[in-house]
Amino acid sequence: PHAAEHQMSEDLTTPFRIDAVFLSGRTFQLEVEMSETVRDVRSKLETACGIPAPFLTLINGDQILRDDGPAIEIQDQILNVQTVERIPFKEGEVPEGSIVCVDGINARFSYIEVGWHTKIRFEFQPKAHPSLGTNFQVKDWMFPQPGMFEYRNCPRFHTVDWLLPSSTISEETSPERTSDAWRVVGSRVKVRSAAALDSEELGYLDKGLELFVATGCFLDDVDRTPRLHILSPKEGWVTPYLHSSQRVLILPPAAASGGVLKEIADVIRKADHKERA
Repeated sequence: PHAAEHQMSEDLTTPFRIDAVFLSGRTFQLEVEMSETVRDVRSKLETACGIPAPFLTLINGDQILRDDGPAIEIQDQILNVQTVERIPFKEGEVPEGSIVCVDGINARFSYIEVGWHTKIRFEFQPKAHPSLGTNFQVKDWMFPQPGMFEYRNCPRFHTVDWLLPSSTISEETSPERTSDAWRVVGSRVKVRSAAALDSEELGYLDKGLELFVATGCFLDDVDRTPRLHILSPKEGWVTPYLHSSQRVLILPPAAASGGVLKEIADVIRKADHKERA
C-alpha cells in the first residue's frame, strides 16, 4: 500500500510536456507542473516565444482555453496558438513605454509624476490626435472597462488598444504566414454568442481584422444564411455574407478547409466575383 501511495504522490508532482503550435507551424514544447493553470502555460509560452501573454490565445480542438482552467486537463494535448495584433487596454497589464492606439492613432503610453499627482500620458506619433494633440496628459482619468478611456470633463470616451510590440512580430504573427485566416472586409461585423441570429450580441469586428475560424453552418432560413464560429480575436458567431443585400463581409483564405467551411467559402467567392463584375 505504501508503495502504491508513493507512486501516486510521484505521479501528481511529475511535470508533463505540452506542445504549443503556431499557425506558421513553429512549435514550442513547454514543461508544465500538475498544479499549474492555463494562465501559467501562457506565461511559459510568453517566455519561450517573446510574445506578451495577453496576445496569445490557446486553443484545444475548437475551444478557447480559460486562464483559470487546470493545466492537467490538457496533458499530452497539442495546442494551437493564435495571436492577435491588438487587445483592449487594461491598466496594470500594459507596460509603460508600450505603443497603444487611441481612436485609431498610435501613441506611446506612460505615467509621469507632476508634483503630488500622477498623470497618464499619451505621446502621439507620427501624427497628432485631432482632439488630444501630440502630448496628452491628465491626472483624473479612468477606464470604466478595458479599452474605454475617460477623464474629467471628457466630452466622450476614447477607445484605447494595446498593440502587439513590433519587436515580437515574427513568422508566428506576420500576415504572410497566416494563409488560413479569414479577413473582415465589411465595416462593423456583428458578433453573437451563438449561431442563431437572435442570440446575445457580443460586439463588433472592424474592417481588416484576421479571424481564426473553427467551424461553420448554414441556418435553416429563407436565405440559408452562412454562419462562422470564430475563436479569435474574440469568440462568437458571425455572418460572412448577407444574401439579402448581396454583401460580402468576410473573405475566406485562398484554401479553406473542407466540409462546410469550403462550402461557405465557395458561396462567398461566387458572390464576391459577381460584386466585382
